[in-house]
Order: sequence, then C-alpha cells, then structure tokens
Amino acid sequence: MNYFKNTVIQPAHLLRIGIGLILCLVASGGLFYYVWEIDIIDVLPNFSLCPFQLITGAACPGCGMTRAFLKLGQLNITDAIQANPYSIPLLFIMVLYLWLGYIPSWIQQKILIRISFSLVVAVWIVDLLFITN
Repeated sequence: MNYFKNTVIQPAHLLRIGIGLILCLVASGGLFYYVWEIDIIDVLPNFSLCPFQLITGAACPGCGMTRAFLKLGQLNITDAIQANPYSIPLLFIMVLYLWLGYIPSWIQQKILIRISFSLVVAVWIVDLLFITN
C-alpha cells in the first residue's frame, strides 16, 4: 500500500526544507573549517553551475552565493561580502523565516522590495560593465 500516493507537499514546507539545507551548508562550512581545518572552497572544483554564466560568461547576481555562505559559516564576513554582498541580508531573512515561521511585514513592504530589486540590478549592471573576470 502506498501511503504517499496522494500526499501533496505544500510550498511553505519546501521553502523550509530549502532554507534548512542552505543553513546546513553554512554550518558545514564552519564545521569543516574549525574542526578539521579544511576550507571546503579549496576542495570544491572551480567551475560554475550557473546557466547564465555558462551561456554568457558573465556572472549573475546569484553567482558566488555558495562561496559566500561557506565563508559566513567560517565567520569570515569580508570574504563573504566579496563573494556575494547579498548573502548577508539573505541569510538574515532565511534565519528570521525559520525562527518566526513567516517573513515579517516590514520586509515584505513593496517599497523595500523595489529598492532591493533595483539595488541588485544596478550593482549587477555595474559589474557587467566595469568588472572583468
């Protein structure tokens, strides 16, 4: 008998699972670094899984997020910001969501979302125009 045949996973549960996996990545970055003195970034192969970067050769706004989260796990804020400056506010929002069970209304305000989106696009355009890889 298949008990999971009619089970529907709610989007909120998938979001919590995804956030939990990302926070496990952050924790593993710190665990490997402080317990076994292994920097996972040095062990990982140096290639990109980003489809935008594979097609165009240019980084997208999400590029470097894995490295940034691993560096945050090592409590290396400077390297995390260099890898991807959006990692710190994103990590804050994810922890807040897991802790509260929802995203507070002050984060969901349309003006804050528009400003954040505009900032991401502006920084990305500057990176595309002036930074060579």
